[in-house]
Amino acid sequence: TRPTTAEWSEFESKLPGKAPQTVWDTALNLPGPHPETRENCPVLYRDRNGWCPYSERVWLGLLYKGIPFDEVLVDNQGSKPRFWYDIGGGTTPAVVWPDGTFQGESLDLLVAMDDRLPADTPQLLPKDQGLRDEALRIASSLTSVLPRRCRPSSRAAFLYRGNGPVPRRDFEASLDELEELLSLHEGPFFLGGALTVADCAWVPFLERFAVQLPLLHRGLDLRDSSKRPRLAAWYDALEHQVPCYAGRVQGDASSWAAVLAVAGYGNAGSAESYQAPENLGLDLGNSVVGEQVWAAFVAGKEGLGKTPAQEAARRLYHNREAIVTDFMKNRSESFERSLVDQALRVCVTVVLADKIYPSLLEGVREEVRAVAKELASYLSKRVCVPRDMGRLPADVYRKKLSQL
Repeated sequence: TRPTTAEWSEFESKLPGKAPQTVWDTALNLPGPHPETRENCPVLYRDRNGWCPYSERVWLGLLYKGIPFDEVLVDNQGSKPRFWYDIGGGTTPAVVWPDGTFQGESLDLLVAMDDRLPADTPQLLPKDQGLRDEALRIASSLTSVLPRRCRPSSRAAFLYRGNGPVPRRDFEASLDELEELLSLHEGPFFLGGALTVADCAWVPFLERFAVQLPLLHRGLDLRDSSKRPRLAAWYDALEHQVPCYAGRVQGDASSWAAVLAVAGYGNAGSAESYQAPENLGLDLGNSVVGEQVWAAFVAGKEGLGKTPAQEAARRLYHNREAIVTDFMKNRSESFERSLVDQALRVCVTVVLADKIYPSLLEGVREEVRAVAKELASYLSKRVCVPRDMGRLPADVYRKKLSQL
C-alpha cells in the first residue's frame, strides 16, 4: 500500500542540516541568559520581526561583507531579557565586535565595518576621500530629503503626519530629489557600480515605500522607469546584483502591505485593499534569474537550501512543531495533531516538487488533503518576510502552496 505522505525522516535526508550560525530569538527564550555565540565573530542584535529599518541597514551590510556573524533577535514591541539592557543602550541595532566592543547606531555601524572587518571583504566606503564624503552625505540625507515632520515608525516609516498619510505632492518632491542624487554618477547605485554605505542607508526605506506608497496614493509607482529611470534601475540592481538582499534581507509586497495595515506604532488607520503595481517583481524567486541570484547567495554557505524551494521547505521542516501548534491554536474547529502533521508533510512535498501533477499526492486521504489545503492558505497568510525567510524562498513558498 502506498504511504499517504512522506515521513519527516525522508525530508531530513533531502534538506541541509543546521547552519553553524547562532540565531537566538530572545522572545522565545525569556528570561534566559545570553546565548552562546562563536568566538571571533560579530554578534548582531536586531529586531525579531524584520520591521526595524535601522536594523536592516546593518544586517544588509554584514551579509554583503560575506563574513560569518551571529544574531540575537530582540522583540522591540515586547518583553526583553535583562542582559539586553546590561550590555548596551537597549535599542536595536547593535553589534558586539570580535574584540568585545559594543556599538550602536546604524550609520556608525556601517561606517565601522570596513575598519573592523577583513580588508578583503567588499568595501562599503570608497577609498577616494571625495567619494567617501559624498557617500556619507547621501547616507545621512534621509531626514532632509524625505517629507518633514513625519513619524519614524518602523512599520510605516515616514509615511504619516498628524492623523493621516503625508500628501502625495510632498513625496513626489522627495522622490524627484532622490532621482537627482542617483543621477550624479553612472549608477545603478548611488556612487556607481558597487553598493556603498549610501545604498545600505536608504534600502530599508525605499524597499517599504515601493509597496506602501501605492497603497496610500493610488498610481504612485516608484519603479516606473518612464518617470524615474534611475530609481527604477536602482531597485532592479539591488534585486539582481546583491544576492544577499533578495536572498535574505528583502521583505515582500504581501508582508509590507500587511504591516502597513496594523494600527499603532506610528500607523494612522489602515491602507486601501492591496493591489500591487505590476512591476514589483513579485515572482522573482520562481524565475531563472531568481534561481541564479539564490545560487550566488548560498555559494559557500552551510545550512541553506540549494534552491529557493529547498530553503522554503527547510524552514517548514525545522519549524514543524511550532507550525502545527500555531495552526491548531488559531482554529475554531478541533483537529487531531497527527492529522495536521500529515497535512504539513503534504505542504512540504508540494513546496519541494518541481511541478504539481496529479500523481504527486496519489494515496493521500481526502481528509488530509482538505486540512493541507486549509493549512497552505494559513501558512501563506501567516508568513512574514523577512522575519520567517528571505524574499526569494517566500516567492516560491507562496506560489507552490497556492496550488493546493
